Amino acid sequence: MSKPHVAERALKSEDSSHARTGTRKILWGNRSGDAQVYRWEALEPGNRVAGPAILEGINTNYFVPEGWTIFVDRFGNGARTKR
Repeated sequence: MSKPHVAERALKSEDSSHARTGTRKILWGNRSGDAQVYRWEALEPGNRVAGPAILEGINTNYFVPEGWTIFVDRFGNGARTKR
């Protein structure tokens, strides 16, 4: 059985503005506001996105709530932390 190779990439800048596609009005809980919208596949290792934000991907979308940040690690995984 073949084993998948996980590619580790170098961390780049925290700036994720290159992946931003616009804004969208959102509702969450009893609150509303504008969220920045990003293309998930365009984010690079080292990029950070502060909520409220929506990360749109080919297979799914991710919501980053206000007060949280998502960081893309060396393997392309997203790690969400509370600010």
